[in-house]
Amino acid sequence: MTFVRIREIGKTQEFFSKTFIDQGNIPESLFKEGFGESTEQFAERLVFFGLQDVLLESVQMIREEGRVTNLEKLCDNFLLSYIEEAKYISYSVEPLIAYIAAKDNEIKTVRTIMVGKLTGLPPDQIRERIRDTYA
Repeated sequence: MTFVRIREIGKTQEFFSKTFIDQGNIPESLFKEGFGESTEQFAERLVFFGLQDVLLESVQMIREEGRVTNLEKLCDNFLLSYIEEAKYISYSVEPLIAYIAAKDNEIKTVRTIMVGKLTGLPPDQIRERIRDTYA
């Protein structure tokens, strides 16, 4: 999400390097190589990480409206579907981490509804922005 946001606001690759945190599954070199590519081309690089569909699905909204809210929602839904498997693991820390992530997701959902109501968004647009829930 940070990569897409930085490109959308027109910041440089050096700026992205300052915000990048190592120790993840996706190496910084992948982002550096894809910085000048179109979003569709960059999405191809994410196939091995399972994130290609998430990015491609949100490309149209980013192009038309200049908003990355759909990307944020899709990333959160992807993360939630990934951690859902943790509830079947016994005697480990995974269920606790999944619980914390699910609670964080619930807080985001409540915040989305409250901000939508305060700003006078129609209910359809609020529903559009609501993330999946942890079952």
